[in-house]
Amino acid sequence: TQVLDADALEGAVLRTRRTGDHIRPLGCGAKLLSDFLTDRKLDRPLRDFTALLARGDEVLWVCGLGISETSKLTGGTRRAVRLNCRYEFHMDF
Repeated sequence: TQVLDADALEGAVLRTRRTGDHIRPLGCGAKLLSDFLTDRKLDRPLRDFTALLARGDEVLWVCGLGISETSKLTGGTRRAVRLNCRYEFHMDF
């Protein structure tokens, strides 16, 4: 569950990663999404299945891993939205 600035999410879509995606993690400058996922120690096979909330090539939320400076709540936030993300993996043999 994550609470984000609703105004910052205008035009955002839920999708998986694409080449050239970047994020501005809380307290950091911009970095490539691939570097962010490496820093967070997300296993390589899971990276293509991780849900992202993004606007263009700017990632606003990596579900379950972190948010962007762009989408965080601030003193100037007028509207907030709470989003939930739950991963379910099923293995059929």
